[in-house]
Amino acid sequence: MNRWFPMLAVALALVIVSGGCNSKRGPEEEARFQFVQGMNYLNGTWSESDPVKAVEYLSKAADYGLPGAQYSLGHCYMNGIGVEKDAAKAIELYRKAADQEYDVAQITLGECYLNGNGVEKDPVKAVEWYRKAAEQGNALAQLYMGVCYATAIGVEKDPVKAAEWYAKAAEIGWSVAEYNLGRCYFYGEGVEKDPVKAVDLITNAADQGHHEAQLALSKCYQHGIGAEKDLVKAVDWCRKAAEGENGLALCQMGFFYQFGIGVEKDSVQAGEWYQKAVEIWQKEAEEGSANAQANLGNCYFHGLGVEKDLAKAVEWYTKAAEQKSDFALRNLGWCYLYGFGVEKDAAKAEEWLQKAAEQGMNEAKILEELQKAAE
Repeated sequence: MNRWFPMLAVALALVIVSGGCNSKRGPEEEARFQFVQGMNYLNGTWSESDPVKAVEYLSKAADYGLPGAQYSLGHCYMNGIGVEKDAAKAIELYRKAADQEYDVAQITLGECYLNGNGVEKDPVKAVEWYRKAAEQGNALAQLYMGVCYATAIGVEKDPVKAAEWYAKAAEIGWSVAEYNLGRCYFYGEGVEKDPVKAVDLITNAADQGHHEAQLALSKCYQHGIGAEKDLVKAVDWCRKAAEGENGLALCQMGFFYQFGIGVEKDSVQAGEWYQKAVEIWQKEAEEGSANAQANLGNCYFHGLGVEKDLAKAVEWYTKAAEQKSDFALRNLGWCYLYGFGVEKDAAKAEEWLQKAAEQGMNEAKILEELQKAAE
């Protein structure tokens, strides 16, 4: 991905040999020299950082056609570094680099089309650029392709292709790809279900400090799925994830101490773990995270780390449901169905539960609840 580093070494050698004089350098050597100088002033590598000078040098190298310089200059224009912010100019530069098969620029263009940065939002074009980089062997692009096929972003949902792309990205031992591929094997999505292989992959990711993988591994040991049941290991892995401020892991640690699972029962420690989870989720929820809002609603519903407050639970479930959180949609439906924190309202219950069903929540359970709402 960082293709300019070999060029940096070459250019540095040229600078040292020539004493910085450009009289004996050819056009390409001169362009590489300008690129190195631009990156130096951009990052403050061996001189004091100077974004304006960085843009001057990068512009010269970009004009020659060096893709690394074009990409870096595009980054400056996109973020207003050393130059007035100009998203259209940034896109133009990214595209020039991407057209030269510069994989980092291809990924960046994909992200621009996915999020509508400097261009009209277009998930299909995003996937096109991701694919170009992925076919060059870029692991990040391969991961993105897996995510796109898994979640139907710019392409039709295809669990088999998602697993194939995750597998390609996982070949270099990248924790994120190994975790995603492990989940495929755990749930049998796009591959034959294989809990043992899932645990192997998730363990590789967990060993690299991937907190979601650590929590998933904890659950595998807790329930004996893909590995022999071991509550002590379940707690150990959960603790590692919790140390990374993973809200679900913090909450799970509270659960372990509350019920004495793998540890001695300790209501004080349980409360402390729950409270830490609430602090994390409160901050994330206020920043707009739907998952955090749904989880915070759950804490208020059950009185975990906070005083039980069904009205507040409904408030947070509603915020998350408005962002289409399936978990929140279902829970909000139940609240209206049974009158938890709100007045009973069968029509609203049906509305929210139907939306949850449309997003793939347990359809049999949802239909059962809808039947109750209709009675």
